[in-house]
Amino acid sequence: MSRKPTKSVSIKVHKDGSMTLRSTGGVDLRKVVPQFFPPADDGLAGVRRVRGSEIHVGAHLYGSSSLIDGNKVFFRIAAADRSRASIYSADQSTYICEAICPELCGKRVPE
Repeated sequence: MSRKPTKSVSIKVHKDGSMTLRSTGGVDLRKVVPQFFPPADDGLAGVRRVRGSEIHVGAHLYGSSSLIDGNKVFFRIAAADRSRASIYSADQSTYICEAICPELCGKRVPE
């Protein structure tokens, strides 16, 4: 008798206010928490490698203290607010954080 894999979703809130979502057992996070998966705008979505704590997208830099140098991540920029990007693991199975482009919103990225 084989056992079915356990399906679960976990949410970890970090001290800086960012959070990480993880799913197991084939749970599709896009269906469970669709608010973290806004529609992409103008093809501004894809996989990039993190440099320092920033991602280069076109002529802009998006940063977050939750990003780890050298990791490949998937980013998605919503049409409603181009100053913010939702960041996921490269395979899109885990939400990592929201990255901000200081140039577009006038804010400094937290260190």
